[in-house]
Amino acid sequence: MTHLLLPIIAELCDMISPVNKAIVKRVVRLGELPPRARRKPMRILDDFFATHSWSVATEASYRRVLTLFLEDVADTSTLTAIEFKRWLEGHESWGENMRWLAYIAVRNFLRWRHGELHPALRYRFQRKERGKPQRTLTPEQITRLLAILPDTPIGKRNRALILLLLDTGLRASEVCRLEMRFLDLEARRLSVLAKGGKWRTCIFGEPTEEALRAWLEAREASEGTQTVFVSIGGKKPGTSLTPSGLKIIFRKLGKQAGIGLISPHDFRRTFATLAIRAGAPSRLVQLAGGWEGLDMVERYTRALTIEDFQQYLPSESIIPRKP
Repeated sequence: MTHLLLPIIAELCDMISPVNKAIVKRVVRLGELPPRARRKPMRILDDFFATHSWSVATEASYRRVLTLFLEDVADTSTLTAIEFKRWLEGHESWGENMRWLAYIAVRNFLRWRHGELHPALRYRFQRKERGKPQRTLTPEQITRLLAILPDTPIGKRNRALILLLLDTGLRASEVCRLEMRFLDLEARRLSVLAKGGKWRTCIFGEPTEEALRAWLEAREASEGTQTVFVSIGGKKPGTSLTPSGLKIIFRKLGKQAGIGLISPHDFRRTFATLAIRAGAPSRLVQLAGGWEGLDMVERYTRALTIEDFQQYLPSESIIPRKP
């Protein structure tokens, strides 16, 4: 009986708005639709992802959102900007980050399927200003972290991790997938597959080079493991570190150093903030950090204060200080 009523309900909803197909979804779940109706959105998404090179995690997140989108919207070709906005706002359980992810996923899909002139692409999602700045480490805290590291393989690995994250601002997923063949210690450069499926090149300093050399001398990887950073001890010694494992390592380090819980991503903010304080232009920080726009540099350097401008005061550069 449900399958007989569904086409009628869907037709009525489509007469009002594509977004109103969400009503059908709430009455009849996708699993109750005929197999042919279920397969079509999946084939479309398979074709879509075949033309992009996102990371496994990004593709999984986008696929969940787009599956829901195709359930809710009967005809994506006629979706308007206001309907796109209402669709995002209609998912009340989503937080700000989830809405942003859904916005980006749907925009990419609509652009791929219908072109740059699709009317829904005129909608601009404005992210709300976040509250207080998230954790950014101070030079003193970094010194405390380095001071607690023992002269052991674990200590050498963690020192190399800290300094590499500090110099490059690599994301957790990026540092975990960094391979030996893409690490050039002589040139102090590396290349890694970054967020969005793009390759990113980073440079690092002499202290980081020395830490990496010390770690690579102590590194014992299992057969076939090509990543620079591997686990030590545990159930799978010598295997590639994972982002979740990396977070555990840094939480423990923060506790041991007495600076509280820290995460690998804190070093991405610290990288940007300390570089700006040292006088690096925002454009160079954007390039080194692999951000697409300067707005992201501003977001990651919210720990900056008015006191950081002290060294750039024009009067102090014009009028000599009294002896």
